[in-house]
Amino acid sequence: MLSTVPFYFGTTRNLVIAFCGLFSNVFIRNKDKDGVSRKIVNVPIAYVAKEKFMIRLMQDPGLNEDTQINLPRLSAEITGIDYDPSRQLNKVHKLIGENEGRTIYTYSPVPYNITFNLYSYTRTVEDNLQIMEQILPFFTPEMNLSIKMIKEPALTQDIPLILNSISTDDQNDGSFEDTRTIITNYSFTMKAYYYSPLLNHKDSENHFTTGSD
Repeated sequence: MLSTVPFYFGTTRNLVIAFCGLFSNVFIRNKDKDGVSRKIVNVPIAYVAKEKFMIRLMQDPGLNEDTQINLPRLSAEITGIDYDPSRQLNKVHKLIGENEGRTIYTYSPVPYNITFNLYSYTRTVEDNLQIMEQILPFFTPEMNLSIKMIKEPALTQDIPLILNSISTDDQNDGSFEDTRTIITNYSFTMKAYYYSPLLNHKDSENHFTTGSD
């Protein structure tokens, strides 16, 4: 039976913000024909499905108009959420803490693997390689993200993010007049947790700790 206590920690939202924030500082160095740097551009990122982004890209009224979508761009989306029984802790264990003078607890979180896809869209191979080189060195093939899972009382957790695979698609099958779009797909698995509601507890603790009855 589901809980009768209304609760919402914004877990999925927090995970999406952390994922997109991780790739918010990717830059492209534009050069002229002589190899001299002209400017450095921060590549924007948005949470949007690849298909929707491609529709927007293809529906631009004209390649030379100011309304066209400027590349390079990054987009991200969740493509799967799967329960991971290998990381499930003892269900009777509790996380105990204090909030506004009252002692509360929640049971062991439930582990789920969340599949994220990160897409890079570029006009040139050079731009695509610049983005790739700013991502790959930080994954071996995983890195940890420190994410605040519950706001009050504060609970922050290290969440592993694993880079599974990389694939590139060069959308250059049309005429010479068509705009070239190179799309690279980075597939990630985030080993996240979802928490049950906070309940009153008879014991007194200052911070979240683990325990059992």
